[in-house]
Amino acid sequence: MTLLEKLIYYHMHSPATDIYHGVVELILQNIRKACQATIYELADLCHVSTTTISRMCKSFGLENFQQFKSELSEVVDNYYFYLRYVNMRQEITANMSTEQALDLYLDHVINNINNLRKLDFTTLDQIVAAMAQAQKIYFFVYPFPSNALIYLQANLIMAGKKTFVLQDQSQQESTLADLDKETVAFFIYPLTRRANYLTSMVLRAAKTNATTILLANSNSPVVREVDLALVFEGKDSIIDEYSFQIVLDMISQPFRDNRSSHGK
Repeated sequence: MTLLEKLIYYHMHSPATDIYHGVVELILQNIRKACQATIYELADLCHVSTTTISRMCKSFGLENFQQFKSELSEVVDNYYFYLRYVNMRQEITANMSTEQALDLYLDHVINNINNLRKLDFTTLDQIVAAMAQAQKIYFFVYPFPSNALIYLQANLIMAGKKTFVLQDQSQQESTLADLDKETVAFFIYPLTRRANYLTSMVLRAAKTNATTILLANSNSPVVREVDLALVFEGKDSIIDEYSFQIVLDMISQPFRDNRSSHGK
């Protein structure tokens, strides 16, 4: 879940009387200003003290305001990536009717899903087998919104696996030292500008005794460096959310089936 999603989720589910509700509301209403503001400017914009801003940042699991600003800027800068959908900016023109634009959009969605038929299902089975044998499974991800990853993690937990979803770069760095032959390092590799650090992370993990798995767009530069990789076509070099969710669900299904076969 990105910081923007966290802010929206918090605003939707917190009472209006909550201490940070009004602050988050003003940030969402002035999202681009918030990305550029200093802590003093943001405090002034939200009519609170800088101390309140700092505490709000920590309440969202961030170390300080600078990390808050950096993560918020990241999701705004890469907004089309985080939209989850096929990027239609180049194809849809101003003179298109709504019906034409919708037809074009649906064609792209259908084509992306049909492209999943090209997946290597032998590799898919090998990925499931590797995860079934592992004691611990670490997901190295660049913040990518997907309920499918939550469902996969839940199925693995129900199957008795220890799972960890790592979205923070410093946390990912420190975890590399824990990788051994009983662990799986599962990289979800989006092609977005600020995720480039994952390239070196994958290369370093590949030198450990862990089984390295990669789920990425076909243009990923590190496909050949891992033990197992599933790649598929994206639009504008992004992992399309529909395809992403389907692939994760295919990995998840055997663990759900296995749980069902053993009863409650």
